[in-house]
Amino acid sequence: MGIYEIKKEFESDLKRINHMKTTLEKLRSVDVFNGATVRDWGSCDQVYFKEDECDWLNEMWSEKINSLIDEIEAEEMTFIEKWSRTKA
Repeated sequence: MGIYEIKKEFESDLKRINHMKTTLEKLRSVDVFNGATVRDWGSCDQVYFKEDECDWLNEMWSEKINSLIDEIEAEEMTFIEKWSRTKA
């Protein structure tokens, strides 16, 4: 593998981690759902959930954020292990 391929792979690995971090920041920008409208685009049906009906959504949102944090940490560890073995 040449230097160009190594550089391209390194940048790709780093880009994947940065994309995950950007997604995490977007998810974190929503603190709590105070209401939500869920729409089925196929049938155009929609349901509105009031503030007291959004506990399930807030719990799922929190679980998704925590899952993504775990995924990022795992990717970072893999990245460090992979690239700390690489010799110039």
